[in-house]
Amino acid sequence: MGEVRQIDRAMRKLKRVKPKIYNAIEVKYTGDWKNEKLCAESLSVSTKELRCRVEVGKAFIEGVLLAHAA
Repeated sequence: MGEVRQIDRAMRKLKRVKPKIYNAIEVKYTGDWKNEKLCAESLSVSTKELRCRVEVGKAFIEGVLLAHAA
């Protein structure tokens, strides 16, 4: 349960610090966005750029979680 709360906190921080990256993660992992091409089009970016943003966001969240764990 605590981990979910930490992830929520990390997502809020990501939204504040890097809104474009947050939007990429939100579009890709919430709602019915299964098709990566549609996700990218909705954000007006290439699929490669979308993948990069999602990876950066994941790394950011993992970093925040590691910082809290230490």
